[in-house]
Amino acid sequence: MPKKSKTLCVDDLRHAEYYGMQGTFDELYQKSQNGEVFENLMDLILSRDNILLAYRNIKANKGRQKEHHRYWESNS
Repeated sequence: MPKKSKTLCVDDLRHAEYYGMQGTFDELYQKSQNGEVFENLMDLILSRDNILLAYRNIKANKGRQKEHHRYWESNS
């Protein structure tokens, strides 16, 4: 049975906190809300913790459920 989207949000938040990225994401979000333009984000993107978090999220991604595939295949 697929997880509810609320559970996925909690899991994603927990994973970001585990890798110490949540504070960084919160700070970037707040700055973006204040209209700040970002440059030189490559160090953050390539940071070990961000790569590990991305890997964990990709590994945990189960993809689309079969029912969705059947719907789109039959209606395309």
